[in-house]
Amino acid sequence: NNAAYPGSETAGERRFRSASSLDDARAVMDTNCWSPAELARLFIPRIIANGGGAIVNILSVGAFFCLPEFSSYSVSKAAAAMMTAGLRAETDRDPVQVCAVVTGGVQTRAMPVGAKGGATPVQHANEVFDAMAAGETEIYAAGARGFVERIRSDPQAFERTVIKRFYTNPVSIAPYDG
Repeated sequence: NNAAYPGSETAGERRFRSASSLDDARAVMDTNCWSPAELARLFIPRIIANGGGAIVNILSVGAFFCLPEFSSYSVSKAAAAMMTAGLRAETDRDPVQVCAVVTGGVQTRAMPVGAKGGATPVQHANEVFDAMAAGETEIYAAGARGFVERIRSDPQAFERTVIKRFYTNPVSIAPYDG
């Protein structure tokens, strides 16, 4: 499951205070959390009937902190992380490997404008498959482990840095061109 809907192209609608309503936030949550949950519910019985397999939910480092420019996205990915943990517990006795992939920088259209580096999609996929083969279920790929360690080392300082950057140099992504 690789749901990555960032929300409205209008910046204010991706936030909570400035949004005209929570409709966009609901659409982001439906896409990034509830749709993968529904897909997992549909496929788990078939995976079990076929003798085993995996559910792989692609999350984001955005599940570990709030990116203010994309608040609803961060909330949806945090919820998806908890949904994935719940599925992992519910299938613990079944031949289903449930993986949460915490992704850092991958060279896609969702990468912030001006960002440099990042893994290619193929590199990212290879990292994920290697971790799955090693039996990992909490997978940090494309530089995510170091990023999450920075957040966890001093969450308040990290949050203050993010808030300061929000006001001085807001993150944006390229508009979707269909």
